[in-house]
Amino acid sequence: MIAYAFLGKDRTELFSARRWPADGEWLETVTAFVGTQLLPRLDLELWEVELDEPVRELDDCVRSERGRIVAQVGTWDEDGARALTANIVERARANADEALRREGLHREADSLVGLEGLPYAEAVALVESVASPVAIDAAFFAADAEALSKGRRPEEYGADPLPEVPSAAIAANVGFVVAHAVAMAAPSGYDAGFAAERRR
Repeated sequence: MIAYAFLGKDRTELFSARRWPADGEWLETVTAFVGTQLLPRLDLELWEVELDEPVRELDDCVRSERGRIVAQVGTWDEDGARALTANIVERARANADEALRREGLHREADSLVGLEGLPYAEAVALVESVASPVAIDAAFFAADAEALSKGRRPEEYGADPLPEVPSAAIAANVGFVVAHAVAMAAPSGYDAGFAAERRR
């Protein structure tokens, strides 16, 4: 079976610190991932791996008695992680826009268009008095996502980026936060909204 593994520098697993062999040798007792199982595990390197049969398919991973590296996925790098983060932040802003417009707050939604950083956060605070808790939460989560995308705490909306925070870690964090935000405002309910956003 072909699956994937996010690994740190030099093919090292995050929690176990085990290093996968680069030459295709088998590694005993391995965990890998498919589909949305990958999202919480974003790391510096993404590898396609072959798992020996039988493979146990669990909710959050797939496991095998042994596995080996097939090839590195070259499209996942710092640029790829930053692009994913930017996409997720834009999704948070769209979610806030949709939530406000569902309540007929078009002028308030328009006031947020084109704003970034601290100006966006300040504008969100100004519409707080007229929006429902659901819509205002969506807007504040969008502001938080932008701060998190720069490696900052949510309340540090206008801060400069922190270059030492790995882009993959930022993408994983922002992805979870925004999936939660979208789910809170989802007309289909939280569980369905969260699952749909993770699939997206």
